[in-house]
Amino acid sequence: MSRARVAKAAVVGTELFQTRYRYSGIAIAREWTAALTGGPAPFVAAALLAGSGGQSWPIALLMMVCAAICFTAILFAPETRRMDLAEPVPLPQPALT
Repeated sequence: MSRARVAKAAVVGTELFQTRYRYSGIAIAREWTAALTGGPAPFVAAALLAGSGGQSWPIALLMMVCAAICFTAILFAPETRRMDLAEPVPLPQPALT
């Protein structure tokens, strides 16, 4: 399952950013999202579990909300089916000495 998720994320990331910003855009989006959501996730899950008296439904509800956010983001992502994604990137000019 992980390979399928990574393959889809690579395609979507490639389509979201222009060629010159693609590597940085994908890296920043992926790493910041992982840090902001994955870092506090165990603490949030523990707090929800403790607050609900040991029931797991609040954690399931949180995961459903996260899935709905992801679905909404993909739904509003731009369609790039007939667009040329390979824009030319100018090569750096050698420095004059």
